[in-house]
Amino acid sequence: MVIRLRSTICLCLFVLIACPSIMCPSIMCPSIMCPSTATAQEGFLFRNQVSKTASPAARHHQRVVPYTAWAQRRTIAAKPAAIPAATKAVTPRAKANGPSENVFVDYTDMTGDCCDMTCGDVTCGDVGCCENACDCGGVNCRGGCGGIGFDCCDERDFFCGGNFYIRGWVDQGLTFNSAGPRDRSNGPVGYNWRSNDYMMDQLYAIIGRDVCANGCHWDAGGRVDMLYGTDYRYTQSRGLETHATDNTAHWNALNATYGFSLPQLYAEFAVPFAQGTTFKFGHFYSIIGYESPMAPRNFFYSHSYMKVFGEPTTETGMLASTKLSPSLVLHGGFSRGWDMWENPYDTITFIGGACWTSRDDSTSVGFAINSGDMEQDKNRTILSLVISQQLSKRWTYIFQYDFGSQQDAFRNQQSQFQDANWYGINNYLFYAVSDTLSAGLRVEWFNDRDRYIVFDAAGNPALSGNEYCEITLGLNWQPTKCIIVRPELRWDWSDVKGSAQFPFRPYDDFTSSHQFLFATDIIIRF
Repeated sequence: MVIRLRSTICLCLFVLIACPSIMCPSIMCPSIMCPSTATAQEGFLFRNQVSKTASPAARHHQRVVPYTAWAQRRTIAAKPAAIPAATKAVTPRAKANGPSENVFVDYTDMTGDCCDMTCGDVTCGDVGCCENACDCGGVNCRGGCGGIGFDCCDERDFFCGGNFYIRGWVDQGLTFNSAGPRDRSNGPVGYNWRSNDYMMDQLYAIIGRDVCANGCHWDAGGRVDMLYGTDYRYTQSRGLETHATDNTAHWNALNATYGFSLPQLYAEFAVPFAQGTTFKFGHFYSIIGYESPMAPRNFFYSHSYMKVFGEPTTETGMLASTKLSPSLVLHGGFSRGWDMWENPYDTITFIGGACWTSRDDSTSVGFAINSGDMEQDKNRTILSLVISQQLSKRWTYIFQYDFGSQQDAFRNQQSQFQDANWYGINNYLFYAVSDTLSAGLRVEWFNDRDRYIVFDAAGNPALSGNEYCEITLGLNWQPTKCIIVRPELRWDWSDVKGSAQFPFRPYDDFTSSHQFLFATDIIIRF
């Protein structure tokens, strides 16, 4: 069954991505055709909600991210009168209420490279002018079922109605640890785990084809993500990058600093149901949580404990996403388990979620669940709630709560099986200083109640304490749309400690209960 699944995925990807008929540079899906809210996005369920208040010409390419300071696209220089002064200062999460040019765009999801062009009265990707898609005189002919000029878009656009793309980035940085640990490790801090040394975190490449899901047409696409760098260890899946039987290294060297991973490899299909429905088959990022493994999707260089330890990174299975209304998106599906390409126990877990966004886009609420047996008769469940609130044009607040549980995780001192729980709260506050600079604050409290999920020391009587806390203050500076610089200061502390006979602390070569980090990285997108 596993072999058939992998063969099917590879065949679909070859047909949908490599087929020359899909690569139609002069034809692209016009502006309103492909609202991405119908598709499930990695992490943060409403990360890519399309603004309902932006003009139709902007909705297709708009990808809202919670942090970016690049509030205005370069094409606004051609039409300065269209940008009221009151709409120029935008929050890191907020979506524009003004003209289409003044929107937040996740340029990692733009067609082609991150430098776009202007076609007539609308802004589009660099694969060709929007009006080339169909002869409608520049009108948005794919405005939806029954929309203006709808007849000019028919089944002939099935293969060329979406966008074939190749894009990526390189993320590299430094993390200075004031304690200077001899093992060059920042303790349980993940991703930028190595202290006082250069790290090429991600050399990331994406090849794929977006599907257009508007509830009116069938469409097909897919995506392959390839990562090389120090972050590979956080995007590995059992049975792919590691062996399914014993979880030892497969194609990477054991405990290597640098390695290669395939965090996403899936085919995707859009069906004409509701306001847009998609089915994703294969290997994809989990919808649990707020932070993303992909560097450009996060404000901070470092990640929360919740992201590193308490949440799945990837799933292998099927995920369906349906946009029931302009404000509500539902997700549901199944997977082989947390970070598993192959599950040696042949079990299945459920994936589900919902996202609601207010009419004015100022409030969003996302809920997600992943539950099922990781091993035979040993259930693991994670619940995640993320709430985003735009406080003003410059301020945005995001709240996250996670709760996780593992059945029969360890044996207590009476040799009885006992469940392990972990939970935590993340608070994010963002402020847009200018169009190219924003500031952010993250305050986290993470409780590994049974000391199971961080150091896998559940049931060890020599240890006490279970809390990890961190405060991170950072900046995002975007001198161009292709470059992001992310300096940050981070303070960590924990009450986890050992006994006199077993002296243990989480930081500084396991000798300290706290640490101070200064880190900075630069992301260059292409």
